[in-house]
Amino acid sequence: MALSPDHEAFGAAVRELRERRGISQRALAELLGSSQPTLSALEHGQRNPGLDAIFRLCESLDVSFVELAEAVDRHRQR
Repeated sequence: MALSPDHEAFGAAVRELRERRGISQRALAELLGSSQPTLSALEHGQRNPGLDAIFRLCESLDVSFVELAEAVDRHRQR
């Protein structure tokens, strides 16, 4: 169960950006220095990432913070 609709939107945005780049959960987790189950929980809105993790996500996905925020906003509006 997601922590909140905002967490769910954040996770969906991460999943969208990851899939758009053709990166598996396992590969992204390795880039982040995390585990695949942890990334899966994040994508399902069950984890609350800290600011450092958010910037590592941006770097690993090769997106700006603004691009990530825009993706989150799109998912919040659905």
